[in-house]
Amino acid sequence: MIITIDGYSGSGKSTLARILAEKLDYTHIDAGMLFRAITLSLMRKGFDFHNDQIDNCDASDFDLSFDRGRVYLGEEDVTDGVKDPAVTANVSIIGASESFRDLVYCIQQKVAQNRNYVFSGRDTGTAVFPKAELKFFVMADLTTRAERRLRQYLRMGVDTNLENVKADLAKRDEYDLAEKSLIRPEDSFEIDNTKSIEEVVDFMFAKAKPLL
Repeated sequence: MIITIDGYSGSGKSTLARILAEKLDYTHIDAGMLFRAITLSLMRKGFDFHNDQIDNCDASDFDLSFDRGRVYLGEEDVTDGVKDPAVTANVSIIGASESFRDLVYCIQQKVAQNRNYVFSGRDTGTAVFPKAELKFFVMADLTTRAERRLRQYLRMGVDTNLENVKADLAKRDEYDLAEKSLIRPEDSFEIDNTKSIEEVVDFMFAKAKPLL
């Protein structure tokens, strides 16, 4: 079974997806981490992000796998490596590329053929898995999302403040909506993630249980 959890940046969708996947004994795949892992793999292959084109969908070219929230290239755990600023810079360059997005969508679809998954992202329930058995869309107000993201940054040692984080999230919201990369599936359950995580996960699990 495929479960998709989409939502705004900083809404907590990845955390919810990870906990729900553990509760269901499913595998969680974070679409954002997948984008970064593919980017890192291309960097290591000498891909020219300004000039080269992506024209195929061969998941075996990347040897990607996920396990308990960690992402691997072959046997190497690259969960921390994909957060490198160089990776971030290159993701920004090609993230808007339609061929790159199509590649990531295609890899997700091929990966999903073998096991039960919970996918989190912005358009997994629309562009990637429109026929997923269960879909959720996570909502949270801007201040709540900014406070959550700020705590993450502070744990990482990033020097910033709440107002800067709010501004960044607001800009990302505007971009996602303008580019239509964030779309709520019509057949999804809307989740208010200003409630406790336990309460939200229990609701999601209750929706999934009859489908198991």
